[in-house]
Amino acid sequence: MNSEINLKSITKKGNRVVYDFCYSENLREYFTPTREFFIEYNGVNIDSVPDSILVIPFLCNVLPVVWLLDVTMHAAEIDKNFYESIPEFKNGYVNMYPMLNFAGKIIADKIVDNNKEKEERTSGKKLMFFSGGVDAFNTLISHSDEKPILMTLWGSDVFFDDIKGWNNVKNHVIKTAEQFSLEYKFIKSNFRKFLNEGSLTELVLEKAKDGWWHGFQHGIGLIGHAAPIAFAYNSKIVYIASTFTAKDAGKITCASDPTIDNYVKWANTNVIHDGYEFTRQDKIVNICNFVQKHQNIQIKLHVCWQSSGGQNCNQCEKCYRTIMGILAAGYDPNDYGLFYSKSHNNKIKDAVLYKVEIKAVRWQYIQEQFKKNPEVFIKHPELKWITKIDFEKINDNPLRCVWDLSKNIMNLAKRIVRKILRVFGLRR
Repeated sequence: MNSEINLKSITKKGNRVVYDFCYSENLREYFTPTREFFIEYNGVNIDSVPDSILVIPFLCNVLPVVWLLDVTMHAAEIDKNFYESIPEFKNGYVNMYPMLNFAGKIIADKIVDNNKEKEERTSGKKLMFFSGGVDAFNTLISHSDEKPILMTLWGSDVFFDDIKGWNNVKNHVIKTAEQFSLEYKFIKSNFRKFLNEGSLTELVLEKAKDGWWHGFQHGIGLIGHAAPIAFAYNSKIVYIASTFTAKDAGKITCASDPTIDNYVKWANTNVIHDGYEFTRQDKIVNICNFVQKHQNIQIKLHVCWQSSGGQNCNQCEKCYRTIMGILAAGYDPNDYGLFYSKSHNNKIKDAVLYKVEIKAVRWQYIQEQFKKNPEVFIKHPELKWITKIDFEKINDNPLRCVWDLSKNIMNLAKRIVRKILRVFGLRR
């Protein structure tokens, strides 16, 4: 049976774009029942943005589905530069996941050259995705003199039911923009909810060893949202902060990668995967040094994706990693929106040794920073434990193996229950 996705219409209602689409019955489990994808662009006039550009956010989020399930995707019109860039950024996925087959095809009734229309206009401001985390702030301080417009999505890490969390994120972005004298735009999108992320993760997890969001969607899925704003503001550059570093190439899979992001194009706009030369620890040092140099600027990092309320939980692996990274650089996490006290140390140590999922390379950079900066131990002797850990072998710890096994059994049980419920039509 040939699988198809058909984008039936794109409707503009003020600053809201609604995508009405249908798909073959055998794709039913990979979408949520709404069959509608929407985006709201706060403070952006999208009246002049053509459908050939508006289609890009939708395509960016369904293309990995198209490729992995060998689907034929139909759309009325697509921007010429974007259409021609698809094989180039698809190749990034092909090389990242050689164990998977990337097929499918995209059919457009009309290919539109929007570059001709734009080339006569004065170039607009650069755009920058901004989440408030380490990666985003490193990109911001690297390009603050360019005065980019900050773009922040509601529906990425903070979902619509977390009103308090979104308000905290908004206030954080506004305060940051004011400190750096920048414009900002908020985008509301259900791009993580119109797809069935659970079913798609089950599709790829066994072979790819990564989930749908982290491994396949969040790079181009985010980037596509910038296309209408870039067209409206005639922006030639969109920055998206790197998640990992060139030193980790081939060691870690991630949907946001220079081999993918840097090849996404539309009209006269190019995407830059920024900061790939820096490790996360390098970025933390860059940020702390920037604050020391510009003491009129305060940077409060928002790094946590596990807590609601738009705040850091201070007890997940990512929070622990950021806390320890700031300490290794010789600074106080409490000055950067996180919490640390000496009594907190044992909890972090216990989690790192036995409980939270550890990617060795991430913690090795922190360990190296501590070793390069031994004077930290004069103030914090309780942290010396981190210099003695062999992170290459940390996952071989018997207690950690028991903890990981129990988690894997629970996750397997959940997947089995979900499959049984779908068989009996009790879950989509």
